[in-house]
Amino acid sequence: MKKIETDLPGVVLLEPNVLGDDRGFFLESYHAEKFAALGIHESFVQDNHSRSLQNTVRGLHYQLKFAQAKLCRVTLGKVLDVVVDVRRGSPTFGKWAGFELSAENHRIIYVPRGFAHGFSVLSEHAEFLYKCSDFYHPEDEYGVLWNDTDIGIEWQVREPILSQKDQRNPRLKHIASERLPEYEAPVGGRGKLLSLGKHTPVLGARNRMLERAGYEVVSASSVQDAERKLKAQRFDAAIIGYTFSKKEKQLLAKLTGDGYDLPAILLYIKPGDMGIPASAHVSAVNGEAALLAAITSVLRGRVMENKARTAAPGGASREIESV
Repeated sequence: MKKIETDLPGVVLLEPNVLGDDRGFFLESYHAEKFAALGIHESFVQDNHSRSLQNTVRGLHYQLKFAQAKLCRVTLGKVLDVVVDVRRGSPTFGKWAGFELSAENHRIIYVPRGFAHGFSVLSEHAEFLYKCSDFYHPEDEYGVLWNDTDIGIEWQVREPILSQKDQRNPRLKHIASERLPEYEAPVGGRGKLLSLGKHTPVLGARNRMLERAGYEVVSASSVQDAERKLKAQRFDAAIIGYTFSKKEKQLLAKLTGDGYDLPAILLYIKPGDMGIPASAHVSAVNGEAALLAAITSVLRGRVMENKARTAAPGGASREIESV
């Protein structure tokens, strides 16, 4: 899988390895561990499939409360896939980028949360498939006018076909700031994690994976060691390994949660461990992608809690790094 950076930071174009012969071709359109190695750590929960006529324009759409990252490709025909940065405060706010996706080039586009998305159909018909990181909530759908002159998208169609809803979308400059996603600048990497485990080879492999993903990692191999590290350093989350006994997991969950108000991700093999209180439970057999997705989700939730506390009358909270 070839990764191509774009002019919009975070938006990534992917070119899969295509194996062809006289019968046709084969490709991997998604592989959680390979995508995680490329820096895409999403857990996708919904697949969508649309078919559209030539000159159709769909978009521009985005979400707020249930923001969706998307992984898009075309299996029939050709489209111009368009992404617009609508995150208030972003250095590239209002900028757009377009990418040709087709059944022939097999390209895939990754669109992170916070970007408006749409496409125009350049062939007689097109079938468009995309994976979403959250479920669709119609009450949380927002839009930007497709032909907003301030953005200046070149859709490459002469007589566009649009839904009535998309024709009524406002221009970007007329959208209230509270109805736009907020830009979160990266701060010193992705976060600092306390990684807990008793089995040295397993712990080492996990820590190397986390470091490759951009996290700062500190290890502890016992409840006592964890308490020493928590007293001496500040962390954004803890990972409790599956090699601990159930009693040790319970003690570590209580220590991190009640003692230090730190979100904890519990790795488990036995389903009974899911009864231990934690911010997230991840099956150890589900691989790196599941753990990375859980960390992203937990830290993003922590950021939102921090903002809510700060905004509340008399509220205060500690700073944590953006995800």
